[in-house]
Amino acid sequence: GAGIGGGYGDSGSHITISGGTVAATGGNFGAGIGGGYRGSGSDITISGSAEVDAKGGESGAGIGGGYKDIGSDITISGSAEVTAKGGESGAGIGGGYNGSGSNITITEDAQVKAQGGINNNSYATGAAIGNGGKDNDVIGDEVEPNTDKLTPNGKIEYYAPGANMETADPVRTVIGSYVPPQDEEKPDQPSQSAEESAEDTVYSDPLYRVIDQNGEDIPHKAERKDGVLTVTVDADFAGLTGSLGGINALKEQGIDTIVFITNGASSAFALSDLLAQGSTGDSYTLTHDGDTVSFMLDSGADLGNILK
Repeated sequence: GAGIGGGYGDSGSHITISGGTVAATGGNFGAGIGGGYRGSGSDITISGSAEVDAKGGESGAGIGGGYKDIGSDITISGSAEVTAKGGESGAGIGGGYNGSGSNITITEDAQVKAQGGINNNSYATGAAIGNGGKDNDVIGDEVEPNTDKLTPNGKIEYYAPGANMETADPVRTVIGSYVPPQDEEKPDQPSQSAEESAEDTVYSDPLYRVIDQNGEDIPHKAERKDGVLTVTVDADFAGLTGSLGGINALKEQGIDTIVFITNGASSAFALSDLLAQGSTGDSYTLTHDGDTVSFMLDSGADLGNILK
């Protein structure tokens, strides 16, 4: 059976953890949180300030499906801190052995550590987030979770199967870029000075945006490792844009370099080099159009000389 959820042959669903500290370990073939043997795990929500440590039993997911079953509609939000480790051949978050993972959302300030289960000599390793392993050494496919509203305080750390999650470095880290709009000033609050308002305007903007030809936001993947933020877009045309205030905020978070990758081009720049080109309120746009690259300040200054 699952640590929390279904027993033998049963699914686990409509599970909500909204705070507190939870440790859940599945029995053989059960998920840590979700389905038991041949049971799915779905509609699982972890939110608030919850601290969750979920470990799958043999062939079960950490959070999601049990043996040969799926994990779906899993949401981690708020400031929740979650560690999810798949049992042998199970996904950290998603499907158990031979099961798929889908509709996984990690949002707001949530911090997640995920690790797929190792090969058990009969089945392949599971994904950190996604599908469980299968027969004939077919490794479970990674499934990208929905991170559209994951903030810069939130992150997802992916660990290699079998690695010590307390001492090893993650193989990759995804950090959020969404900055929610600030609430409107309440009538009974004192008005801010012009200097304070200007400073708040800079830092209430998104730290950066990825846009299409019409200036509309488009999906992208952001990964952080060793001081490098890599932004990848599955498109021929895309622009990376923002203010130098946002660049400074990223630098304060430990980012030294940004790498921008599209279908036709790859470019990189050091944040310190960009900050030296203007003031906090200036905006920049790095544009990839096929294999053509341009980098400009809103003042018209060409920044191509700082690109790597």
